[in-house]
Amino acid sequence: MAVASITLGILGVTIGLCLWFLPVMPVLAVIFGHISLSKIRMTGLPGRGLAITGLVTGYVGIGLSVVIYIVSIIGAFSAPSPTF
Repeated sequence: MAVASITLGILGVTIGLCLWFLPVMPVLAVIFGHISLSKIRMTGLPGRGLAITGLVTGYVGIGLSVVIYIVSIIGAFSAPSPTF
């Protein structure tokens, strides 16, 4: 789960922002990161750093997606309308 979290987090920040889809990959990275952290805490298995890195990249991807959407909405409404 921690490896899936970091993989989805990195893909969400790099590829996910290039595609104008909903930020699915960063959200999944955050979900998998929290699940893996709870399992690591209960069982004591290694991978805590991977899970935390997946969480950080997931949250960064979500934040960047929100900023991109807000900037694009502001740009769409503030663009001058053509006059013919």
